[in-house]
Amino acid sequence: MSTTTADQNLQIKCEEVVKKMQALNINFLALDFDLTIISFHTGGRPWGGTIEEMSSFVRPMFRHLIPLAHQAGIQIAVVTFSPQVKTISQVLEHLFPHFASSIPIRGHDRSWAVEGCLHGKQPHMASAIEEIYSNVPDVEITRNSTLLVDDDDNNIDVALNEGVRAIWLDPNHADDFFDDVRQLM
Repeated sequence: MSTTTADQNLQIKCEEVVKKMQALNINFLALDFDLTIISFHTGGRPWGGTIEEMSSFVRPMFRHLIPLAHQAGIQIAVVTFSPQVKTISQVLEHLFPHFASSIPIRGHDRSWAVEGCLHGKQPHMASAIEEIYSNVPDVEITRNSTLLVDDDDNNIDVALNEGVRAIWLDPNHADDFFDDVRQLM
């Protein structure tokens, strides 16, 4: 299969994901960064390469899904335990220059705080939603209208226990994500 054909097939799969999300009234997509958006784990250590180099590790599926979700009016946030928020922001700006600034990034950089929810990615998502509300006041995001995608099954379990839709992204079989979305109810 040629690269063009593979890319077109990936585009179609991502379009189907967005349609499924819309059918389920999902309007907030929360994405982990390490081992989810990108195909490796930084371990929270400062990135020593260029932004272009890190951008090359962004999974092809997210190169398609993020812009398609944005075009469909789905709010997007990056929720990560990494402290490298500035680097993540630069990667998003490099790949999605027309709308990267509308994607809140919540990492362990001490630039935000949320009272109450303290487990998993729940506080990250809550803080990102606060920022989204300040920029898009007419959107209503609920637990049921949220989808978390993360490689850490612990974060997935916490989200599911809190009533948030969540999909575990297996870093070794990331394409299983498409089947997992089809099974969402």
